[in-house]
Amino acid sequence: GLETSTKTRSYDIGPIPSQQKAGRMIGTARDITMTLLSARARGATICPSEVARALAPNDDWRGAMPMVHAALDCLLADGLVEIS
Repeated sequence: GLETSTKTRSYDIGPIPSQQKAGRMIGTARDITMTLLSARARGATICPSEVARALAPNDDWRGAMPMVHAALDCLLADGLVEIS
């Protein structure tokens, strides 16, 4: 799961559709991630698919995963989350 931390780790995010749309979705995914984590107890985790489901509430959450992974890469680089 995902939790707040200062450790970092990155991974391949796969193809991203259009840069402008992807940028907006990545920013939204970052916000959703931090909102979900802030609603949990310290040290609690979330699954990246929770972020994707909130980002794309229809049944296309799997299509949102590349943007979620990109957002997580940014959060990891900023030292705001860690992958456990």
